[in-house]
Amino acid sequence: MNNLYHIPSSPKQGDIVILSGYYESRYFEIVTFMGHPNAYVSFPEGNYEKDFEEIPLPVHGGCTFLGQRSGKLMLGWDYAHLGDFCAMNAEFGGKKWTLISILAEVISAIDKLNSIY
Repeated sequence: MNNLYHIPSSPKQGDIVILSGYYESRYFEIVTFMGHPNAYVSFPEGNYEKDFEEIPLPVHGGCTFLGQRSGKLMLGWDYAHLGDFCAMNAEFGGKKWTLISILAEVISAIDKLNSIY
């Protein structure tokens, strides 16, 4: 599935991984969830002394998730903010993020995390 704006046919289906892999030894995932993309990068356990929302990552909308995914502690953010396209509310339009632009943010986030941790 290469559609970043796919709506799962069932809420139980959850998110769909569009791209996953490793960059600079950190695992990452780009997924679609309920009609909008999300991105996640692995985060070293026990290495966060402040709220994850305060970690200065150059990502759209800031960090909105810190938790377990794929058996790893992952830091994540979404592309469902004001002005973003979401398939569940397609009538409102908005920016459709491309896989390349999201991957560029993932790479930038990993570079920043590696410089901090």
